[in-house]
Amino acid sequence: MENLWRAATQATLFLLKQHRFYGLVGYDKKTLIDECILHGVRHFIEFKVMKHTYNRKYPFMSNVMGSVWSVQGNIANKLVKDMVTRYHMNDIANVDFAISTQDGFPLYLSYEETLHHKKRAFKDMKARYKARLVRELYEDYRAEHEQLGLISKPLEFGAWLSRCGYSSDSGLMLALEPKAIRRQMVSEHAKILKESELTESERHTREYMREWQRRYRQKKLLEQSAEFEKLYGKPPEGYAWKERNGVVGLQKLKLKEEPHEDGV
Repeated sequence: MENLWRAATQATLFLLKQHRFYGLVGYDKKTLIDECILHGVRHFIEFKVMKHTYNRKYPFMSNVMGSVWSVQGNIANKLVKDMVTRYHMNDIANVDFAISTQDGFPLYLSYEETLHHKKRAFKDMKARYKARLVRELYEDYRAEHEQLGLISKPLEFGAWLSRCGYSSDSGLMLALEPKAIRRQMVSEHAKILKESELTESERHTREYMREWQRRYRQKKLLEQSAEFEKLYGKPPEGYAWKERNGVVGLQKLKLKEEPHEDGV
């Protein structure tokens, strides 16, 4: 019996996954799984054992899967019908105060929930909503991997994105980055675009001013370091004394690399 329950559980998860759990989520999904396991075991005992329909040409797991396959469709249909019935018969008195008098969505619905109602295609979603959906799908993948009891380790998030083809969507990949990194990447991209619009003369002027400012800052740093040498001695090679927020420490000098003879 222990093996029967374990086999029925594995068969249920495998078969329902092929049907994407009939679109059920949360408590309804758990109910669907539990009912399929229970009725799969009942079907196996009643038909395979008591009515002697066990097919010995196939292994034990195949017979159990046959029992689960026989019941899962009817159970799913019943649960979906019950869910639709509850939806149409639900009393709205508790939320009547929040429903808009105009045609449209109730006032308590968020913008994201209205998007789910419209059932937009994945390619038509905004990047941030794509990112949210992809993260949810990855969590489902990890949960199903654990429920199925697979021996292999689940894929990391990056490898899973690549396997599913999401990595080719540059907007989605940017939206999946942490907020700080995303801002930095957008800032760098805007900087590149801005510099690409400069004329040759403007670009030369900007490079000259950057180099002048670098040399000016280094000159001031060396002057300050010379004053602190009287107290702390000469700093190590490639470093200079620097005061910041009332604390004196060492700062590494940023030396500009000299070009090689071949100009590289």
